[in-house]
Formats: sequence, C-alpha cells, structure tokens
Amino acid sequence: LGGAGFPAHGKLNLPPDKKIDTLIVNVAECEPYITSDHREALENGKNARVLYLLHGLSDAPSVWLHRTNLERYAEAVGNLCVVLVSGHRSWYANTAAGLDYATFVFEEIPRKIENMFRVSTRREDTFVAGNSMGGYGAAKFALLYPEKFRAAFPLSGAFHAEKYIANEAERRAVFGDEPKRENDVFSLVSEAENSADYPKFELICGKDDFCLADNRELFALMKEKGFDATLSEPGGAHCWPSWDEYIKTVCERIGEMQ
Repeated sequence: LGGAGFPAHGKLNLPPDKKIDTLIVNVAECEPYITSDHREALENGKNARVLYLLHGLSDAPSVWLHRTNLERYAEAVGNLCVVLVSGHRSWYANTAAGLDYATFVFEEIPRKIENMFRVSTRREDTFVAGNSMGGYGAAKFALLYPEKFRAAFPLSGAFHAEKYIANEAERRAVFGDEPKRENDVFSLVSEAENSADYPKFELICGKDDFCLADNRELFALMKEKGFDATLSEPGGAHCWPSWDEYIKTVCERIGEMQ
C-alpha cells in the first residue's frame, strides 16, 4: 500500500474481473505520519509487544536481518514489534567524546516508537536483547530502566566492556579515563537495593565463546544479589550461527510470556 507515485487507492481500485490475492502493508516508509500504511497501523493495528534488539561492536542493526532468521522467528511469536537500534561503536554510552548514544537508544528511540506506532507501553509487554556489545547494552538498558522491561536477554554479553576495545584512543573517546557507574554493569548490579524491582535476566553464552567468563561472573553476582536470573551455556562460539539459535530462543521465550 501507499507510495506517492502509485497510491493505495489506485492499487485497490481493480478492474471488475480482478481480485486481490495478497495485501502487503509497510508500517513505516520515507514519509512518516502521512502514508496510508502508517495510518492503517495506528488506527486498526493491535498494541504490539516490543523487543528492542541491539547489535554488536563491528556490526549495524540490519545485520540481524542478514545473518539470522529473525523475521521468521518474530512472525511465529505474532504481534511483536522488533526495533533494531543503531549504537555504532558507542557501547550504548553517553560517550566522553560527547555523543549521547545512551540517551538516544534508551530514551529517545522508545519515545519515538511509542508515538509513531501502535505498540504496548506496558512493562509486561516490553523486552530487550542484544549480542556481544549489544548484550552488554541490553543488560545496561534493563539495569538503568528496570521499570520498562519484563525481561532482558543478553546474548554473549561482553560485560567487561573496556577490555574489548583494543585501541586506546577509541576507549578514551567512549569511556574517558574510567567508565562511569552507569557504564559498569557489575556496579549497577552490586548497588541494586531491591532485586525484586528488576526484570528477569536470561543470559545465553556458548561454551566456546570468549565472553563466557564475563557471563558466569555477572550471573554469579546477580544470584548473590537475589536477581531473577538464569544462564544458559549451549554449544557455540561468538558467531552468527550461534546468535541465530539464541535469537530463536529469545523469540520463543517471549512467545511463552503471554
């Protein structure tokens, strides 16, 4: 539907001897707020549940579509809006160099999604996940904004963020001389006053993944602090075949949380 050059009414005004076999609706296009598809989503769509999905250090948001079967997994859940967010190489931080990615990802994007689309704003309908740097970001997102999420799914989380930045200039541009409290997920867990206020954390990291020690350390700290947390260690390494399996698991778990 939609399109300035071939608008919806022209596509639907068929000759008498023709009928519509398949209707494809784009929820957003290059003319937000005015397309017929957007109006259809707003006025007649259901309040979809939301999964914010973060990418890793060397990738971009679209990699989830290129390297996994995310669309098929999300479709099987039904009524799920997956938001692919760009964090570049920021570690989802308000960087020392002055780029406020944490504000953009954790505050501005959710506000924009809630204003533009027919999505649920209830905590029990909202989830966050990510891989590697995005796993760190997902954990940080849920720890800083626990009132927003029902569950967080860090996948191969690179939780000791600093040690994964090989270039000193880049490390200083992101974190400065030392990471602030809000960029240290271990500090955020240690300082949590009431673990019952936080969402469920389901960590997944493969047995051959170089981030496994990080995941075991964070999981142990979460259990010590009384968090509702699990750690799964399937076969797999720090790679896309593993993350394809993990995001399938995430979608299945969201489907179970009806």
